[in-house]
Amino acid sequence: MLRWKQHPFKPPDQMYVYINAFDGGKRLKLSEVAKEIGVDPNLITVDTMVYATPCHVIEREVRNLVHIGHELGKSGDYTLLRTALELSVLMKGHNIEARLNLVRINLHLGVNLEEAQQILQYVAGTDTSRIGLVAHMHNAITEEASVRNERNKNHKIKVIRRKKFKTVKFAVGLVMRHKRYNYDCVISGWDYKCEASREWIQQMGVNQLSRQDDQPFYNVLVEDGSKRYAAEENLEVHQSPHIISHSEVGRYFSTFDGYRYIMNCEKAEEYPYDEDFCMELVHRQYHT
Repeated sequence: MLRWKQHPFKPPDQMYVYINAFDGGKRLKLSEVAKEIGVDPNLITVDTMVYATPCHVIEREVRNLVHIGHELGKSGDYTLLRTALELSVLMKGHNIEARLNLVRINLHLGVNLEEAQQILQYVAGTDTSRIGLVAHMHNAITEEASVRNERNKNHKIKVIRRKKFKTVKFAVGLVMRHKRYNYDCVISGWDYKCEASREWIQQMGVNQLSRQDDQPFYNVLVEDGSKRYAAEENLEVHQSPHIISHSEVGRYFSTFDGYRYIMNCEKAEEYPYDEDFCMELVHRQYHT
């Protein structure tokens, strides 16, 4: 609802005209507003019909984004939800529910675990009624961090060489878009064919793809903070490459040059032929 001071010299209850922006700009008197929006007439007075500040408007938009993000999350895309929750926490730091939801998302995706621990410490010190929930989430984060540390400790570099008789269309460092789920990502690794378990292949419906599991599969870092394993036929080079916000980008890449991510020394050692191949792809895609 908009408010316009059409009659500045009249009494306050006659000074303003109220405009319903969702009903073709319908103009209303103060006495007509309650019926229009379906509330108790006693609630609508000059004092209660105050204007919303810019912060109030943004807070409402963020709440809408959180709601939309929840719906998108049902299909596995958490990009919007995670961003909206971060905005909500930034704008209203005391919003405990938004903080806890952000922890849940980060734990589910296995990202920003240190930040999640800090949020839990804040919640525990602010709302003692949540101590049990905080302890449960803290244990889950500790367990996830332990698994990741053990995995990283045992990680050994396996050199992946491009074979002349096998075609891999894309390269490490390219910014991509998933054709089916529409998420943006950057390639951090690849296999000549799907190396996942048969259970995973069946669960993810890989056999329904035209090339099934007999095609290159790519490890990708997704904007929502997750890591995924995507079939080549489901990926395409992004038309407008941009920075991918992911906590592990710095683990594999040294910089973003505006078109692609440049591998750091360790990643370049793992994929020794992808640097030149990636530069060639970038030239063909964006400079010809």
